[in-house]
Amino acid sequence: MQDEPYDPNSWEPREVRIARHVGVLREGVGALVAAPPYPEAEILTAFRLKSGMAGLPHFCPRAACRRANACRAGDIEAGAACGAQFSAETERDFQAMVLGILIAWRAQCARATREAAALARWSGAETNAAPLSRGRRAAKRKA
Repeated sequence: MQDEPYDPNSWEPREVRIARHVGVLREGVGALVAAPPYPEAEILTAFRLKSGMAGLPHFCPRAACRRANACRAGDIEAGAACGAQFSAETERDFQAMVLGILIAWRAQCARATREAAALARWSGAETNAAPLSRGRRAAKRKA
């Protein structure tokens, strides 16, 4: 249990142990509030779903889609052959799905930005491993 910040048997001063743990926590929390990546996989999943619901894989020019009877597009550009067969209503539904995905992604980015700013305010210079008080007697001696 050498890594515990409150280990009384450790040779390191308590402030050093706490500062080390706070640094690790800041890195971990920083990764949690990072902006999410662009939702390519979600958009591709929506494309595959809409093409499957419209029954287009059966008519797709690619043999892999016809064999599996499901869209096997690796990216949206590869799915353009299926997308050309979308009816106006299916295309409108797909665009609405993509718009919803992008709105949710932008909301996540905005939240991540706010949380990162709050974390930066919280972990400012005044909280960087400030020496801890040794009790009432130490406070009286300083005064």
